Amino acid sequence: MDCGAVLTMDNQSPAHGASSYGRRSEERCEGTIREDQAGSVGVAILRLEVLPRVDLTLVKTVTITRTADIPKGASAIATILERTAQHFYRLDAALDKAKAVAWPLDDVAKPLGVSLTSLDLVGRIQDPAQPGQTIFFPIALRQPQSAGPSEQSDLALRMMLTAPARNVSVSVGRSDLSNKCTVDRELLSLASSSPSTPIELTLPAAIPRMFCIEVTFSTKNLDGKFVEGSTYLSFRK
Repeated sequence: MDCGAVLTMDNQSPAHGASSYGRRSEERCEGTIREDQAGSVGVAILRLEVLPRVDLTLVKTVTITRTADIPKGASAIATILERTAQHFYRLDAALDKAKAVAWPLDDVAKPLGVSLTSLDLVGRIQDPAQPGQTIFFPIALRQPQSAGPSEQSDLALRMMLTAPARNVSVSVGRSDLSNKCTVDRELLSLASSSPSTPIELTLPAAIPRMFCIEVTFSTKNLDGKFVEGSTYLSFRK
């Protein structure tokens, strides 16, 4: 796994010091990175997790697991983040060849003081057949000897708009092989939303294996006027 290339994709770089982000195993990069770079207005997926959750404070090792099928030739990376005043921690695990990667918590996370209770985690698929498009997939954290995640489990979704917005609507629908989104129902409607208050939803197991989410909103432009915006996000579970 090319740790440098993974960070470059997100316009990030390693921090300095002994705990700096770097390769820890063939499939895992982990450590501290520098703060986020400013980006454009949009929707950030913070957490997409297969339920139920595991109490990471009680175990020494967990497996980072996927249930989604990965297209041939595509890359699949699970990313785990924690931002605090003391550090910006990041872990990336390659899940395109293997469905599960071991995460020894005593290696970097616990010595660094990562809380393990407020992590962001999400999987991303990059397919050369669809350049420039990201497909998200849920991550399951499980104890090594426990049963693997079920495709019939609910999903926990946390996301945020990267700028203050109003008239926010979140809808879900079906996505086809070309990632065309057909929205069929609204999940949530908010009068306003702020980056400091993420949007949290539980997605039922009954949603399609290939699904999409549409987020519509109004944000201020440089002239201080509200303009309409929308984002479509594609998922595999």
